[in-house]
Amino acid sequence: MAAYRAALEELRHDRVPLAWAQTLHNLAEAETALGDKTSDTSRWRSAIASCEAALEEFRRADATHYVEKATGLRDRLILRLVPGCPPIAWRPTA
Repeated sequence: MAAYRAALEELRHDRVPLAWAQTLHNLAEAETALGDKTSDTSRWRSAIASCEAALEEFRRADATHYVEKATGLRDRLILRLVPGCPPIAWRPTA
């Protein structure tokens, strides 16, 4: 996680928005794997938040492939947290 967070410091959103979003999505993938391994749902929630932030930039850049990947990951995580819940109905809590 530390390597992705360090990369996010270098690949700042204001300078390279698409690279920033891709790195954020990679962080979400890593958080998901760690959450799967440890059953720590806070990791999944963090991954969902990262996906949401990355999705904003992917949509702005019209990066369809990345929108699909990030949406798929986010939706799978939502279903893990709230089985049977349609992803569109789920909203993270603060």
